[in-house]
Amino acid sequence: IGQLAAMAAGGAFVSLDTSYPSDHLKRIAADSQLNVMLTQRAHLDFAKSVLREGTQIIVLDEPLEVLETSLPASPVDAANAAYVIYTSGSTGAPKGVVVPPAALATHMRWMCTAFGFDAGSRVLQRTAACFDASVWEVFAPLMSGGTLVLLPPEAQRDPEQIVRCIADHQVSVGQTVPSLLRLLLKEPGFYACTCLKQFFSGGESLPEDLRAQVAAS
Repeated sequence: IGQLAAMAAGGAFVSLDTSYPSDHLKRIAADSQLNVMLTQRAHLDFAKSVLREGTQIIVLDEPLEVLETSLPASPVDAANAAYVIYTSGSTGAPKGVVVPPAALATHMRWMCTAFGFDAGSRVLQRTAACFDASVWEVFAPLMSGGTLVLLPPEAQRDPEQIVRCIADHQVSVGQTVPSLLRLLLKEPGFYACTCLKQFFSGGESLPEDLRAQVAAS
């Protein structure tokens, strides 16, 4: 909701992962010149610790004093920034990549066409929001008329909870890195998830034996 609201208002979103070191997030907050932070009550103190003085904070799970009944007029055009995503910073300071709405729209149209996403698609959003792979998990189902299934953050690395979510919500499209995919295949319940039609795996090398095991299942 926060991502969509930022874009609808003509702004760009920058996703921060609270599991990252505070110094890393402080650099991102400063470099991207964040001026509004959307957070939750549980992360309020952490948010204050990484933000520049004067940054507006909106706590999404607390009542707001003013609620708009319609979207404001938006100055968005193809040249605006839709979001900024940062590298891990493992080789130095994290570097931000600014992605415009036109690039996001082109990518989503290609994915929806290439992989046949439609109103019947139910896509699991499992990837942490600070990684680029999370973007298509959110926007592809919304742009194709499908269903976005949100996995709780605490379940993102738990094979048992992922399988349960797939089964409970009849997920048809999923994505994980190969190492987590191998763990999913060890869950007996995974093989009962006949609702799954497509499964994407990347970010690491995909061993041939794992690919064959998935194909056989």
